[in-house]
Amino acid sequence: MTKASRYYRVMLFTLYLFLIICFLLLALRSTPFDPKPIYMGLGYMAIITIGFITMRIFALNGDAMLFLLSNFLCGIGLVMIYRVDEELAYRQFIWIAGGIAVFIVITFLFKYYGHMMNGYKIIALLSLVLLAVTIIFGKEHGGSTNWLMIKGIQFQPSEFVKILFCLASASFLKDHKQPRDVLIYTGFVLMVVLLLFIQKDLGTAIIFFLTGIVFVYTATGKPAYPAIGLAMLAVGAVASYLIFAHVRVRFDAWLNPWLDVPGKSYQIVQSLFAIGAGGLFGSGLGLGHPEYIPAVATDLIFSIMVEEFGLLVGLAVIIIYLLIFVRAFLSAMASNNASKQLLLTGISSMLAFQTFIIIGGVTKFIPLTGVTLPFVSYGGSSILTSFCLLGIMNSLSIGEVQ
Repeated sequence: MTKASRYYRVMLFTLYLFLIICFLLLALRSTPFDPKPIYMGLGYMAIITIGFITMRIFALNGDAMLFLLSNFLCGIGLVMIYRVDEELAYRQFIWIAGGIAVFIVITFLFKYYGHMMNGYKIIALLSLVLLAVTIIFGKEHGGSTNWLMIKGIQFQPSEFVKILFCLASASFLKDHKQPRDVLIYTGFVLMVVLLLFIQKDLGTAIIFFLTGIVFVYTATGKPAYPAIGLAMLAVGAVASYLIFAHVRVRFDAWLNPWLDVPGKSYQIVQSLFAIGAGGLFGSGLGLGHPEYIPAVATDLIFSIMVEEFGLLVGLAVIIIYLLIFVRAFLSAMASNNASKQLLLTGISSMLAFQTFIIIGGVTKFIPLTGVTLPFVSYGGSSILTSFCLLGIMNSLSIGEVQ
């Protein structure tokens, strides 16, 4: 048994122990005893085991660390969602199972067919079409018109555009690094941001714009480009404040949430109360008050997690995210392939920006925006997209980091 294999077994055992304890507590809090949480925990453990073994055998021994770390996040998310809404937890369970399957398939296929993703023109056009279709036929949710409904299935096209955006960016910039090329790429990024701007999905727009900056800097190595990009971001933030009323509401609530606690600031204030009530060690699983927190299973799941598990577990979750990002960056630095470097850096940066924006929002470090916490929040589109991006990262990491 190699040293890496021993680490993986310890991580698996720790994850299983965590799931058993949490789902057992959820079963015990019901009167009479409800075994359904235990069944869900055992089912999820079985899926993790099958996924891990399958990846190690058939997926060319990819970076199993990414798989295990992401399932730590999914595990704590599934526990909290079950705690909040049992029905949502069953749906999330299915999405996670599908996400793990997607992760395995993408890891295996991208190793052999990744070169087929070089048609950046088609990929870029498809991403723009998806966003444009959402504007025309989309459904409004939470102030943003960023959902499509097809035969009763609701999803966010912008989530899947994240995959296309990263593929198109890496495909184009690996061979086009001159100022004129950067200008063309900037036009593409601005079109994506503009379409999201029209949808009023400003949190996602910021993620795409910042990721575009990272792609340009990784490809060219010139610090002037990110400086110009950040200046453009500042101008866009001011414009958003002046144009959109809900942006002004969130910005004002960020500056002083105590001016209108029952109204405009209710969401962020309840988030802060929950985090403060948890302290270092939490109030205990099942002993918090998620009913007071709006969008608790999606945007503000980190708040109830900290309330019931404590700030130490919240910090542990942040560390898990950092380990995923660092793992990807190490793989990028170890590679001599420009396309690999761009994709690994861009994908990990996109996930990192999304994580920072939502955790920073619920802790009042930055204004709150409505994006999901990757792998943790409820949502099929988010789970599938996150696992797909992770699968690409895993495939690219093969042979780079052990």
